[in-house]
Amino acid sequence: MRIRSLPLRFQPTEGEAIDSYIEAYAAQVGATFAEFEDAVGLERTSNSQRRGWLVQLGEHELINLAAATGLPPDRLARMTLSHFDGRAVRVNASQRCLTYGVPWGYARASRFCPACLNDSDGRWSLTWRLGWFFACLKHFCLLAHHCPECGRPQRVRPHAGGRIPRPGCCGNIAAGAVGRSPARCGANLELAAVLPLGDGHPAIAAQRAVYSVIDGTTPGQGGLSQQLIFDCRYPL
Repeated sequence: MRIRSLPLRFQPTEGEAIDSYIEAYAAQVGATFAEFEDAVGLERTSNSQRRGWLVQLGEHELINLAAATGLPPDRLARMTLSHFDGRAVRVNASQRCLTYGVPWGYARASRFCPACLNDSDGRWSLTWRLGWFFACLKHFCLLAHHCPECGRPQRVRPHAGGRIPRPGCCGNIAAGAVGRSPARCGANLELAAVLPLGDGHPAIAAQRAVYSVIDGTTPGQGGLSQQLIFDCRYPL
């Protein structure tokens, strides 16, 4: 199927994850998640397939997405966890999944910064999916773990295909909901409580050090970063 360029151009935010971008784009054009997947040529054979996009986009998926969105393939690839391959995660390319047990790790659910969601209209950072990201370096607070209403972690499962995404809202199934397309919690995640730390807190210093190593800006400083983490007495 030949993928046509979408009539509305929509830009990702800096550091945004690919699943967040697809959801925000679908919301912008008023399409369900499944409708948008079809429009941009993404396969959706199963939830595991959808989860695979976050790890690595296939060659045809990159070509299709680039044609539909106007973004260069390398920009789209940087929005997947493969961007951190060999630094924070290890990607099994043949199965499009992660090898567990690498030093920095991967969190199946995702932490988040409510203030960042507010600043970006609900866009989700790729780094929030990494196990060693626990603090926001912009708002100097610990990241939130759970929805303020249903109390459950976020982004454990891909977005429901039959619903129009609502960026910044909880996508978990509502308590007691049943049926093929059950109601969603829908809580505003910007209202989640977090613990402010301040720029000088040792947890913020540790997070900066970890990010600098994972981002590749300070090669050879891994020992320093680990020492900062272990010296941090804050209960993460």
